[in-house]
Amino acid sequence: HSTIKSASVAVTAGVAVQGVATGVALSNSKTVAGATASGVAAGEGADTITNRGTITTDARSDVNAASVSVSLQGTQTGLAAGAALSKGETIADALATGISAAGGNDSVLNSGEVSAHATIDSTRTNVSVTGGFSLYGMAVGASIVDGSNIATSDARAVEGGSGDDTLVNASRLEASGNTTATTTTVAGRDSSARRTT
Repeated sequence: HSTIKSASVAVTAGVAVQGVATGVALSNSKTVAGATASGVAAGEGADTITNRGTITTDARSDVNAASVSVSLQGTQTGLAAGAALSKGETIADALATGISAAGGNDSVLNSGEVSAHATIDSTRTNVSVTGGFSLYGMAVGASIVDGSNIATSDARAVEGGSGDDTLVNASRLEASGNTTATTTTVAGRDSSARRTT
C-alpha cells in the first residue's frame, strides 16, 4: 500500500509606481507512485509450485497531488503584465499477483482459492491564476494549465510467465482491478486598467 501527497506552489508579485511591472510564476511537478503485492513469486528457471491453501493479495496506491501558480502584477502608470503556468503530471500503478511462475518451463498445481486485487485512487489538481492592474496604462495577463493523470491497475490470479508452462487449477480464481483517476484544472485571469481624466 503506497500513499503519496505532494504539492507544488509558485507565487510571484510585482508592483511599480511608474513604468513596467512584470512577473512569471511557474509550478512544475511530477508525482510517481507504485504498489506491488505477490502471494507466491518464483524466480527464473524451471519451477514447480503447488498450492493448497488460500492466497489473497491486495495492492493499493493512493495519490493526491496539486500544482498552484499565482502571478499578481500592478502599476500606477505604465504596463502591468503577468503570466502563471501550472504544470503537473501524476503516474500511479498497482500490480497484484496471486501466483507468479516467472520465466522458465514451470509447473503450477493449484487447489486453493487465489484472489488478487489492485486498486488506485489518483487525484490531480492544477490551478493557475494571474491578475494585473494598471491605474493609468495597460494590464495584460496569461494563465496556462497543463495537467495529466495516468493510473493503471493490474491484477493476476495465476501468471505463468515466459517459457513452456503447465498450469493446473482445481479451485476458485479471482482477479479484480479498480482505477479511479480525477483531474481538476482551474485557470483564471483578471487584467484591468483604469483611466481617468
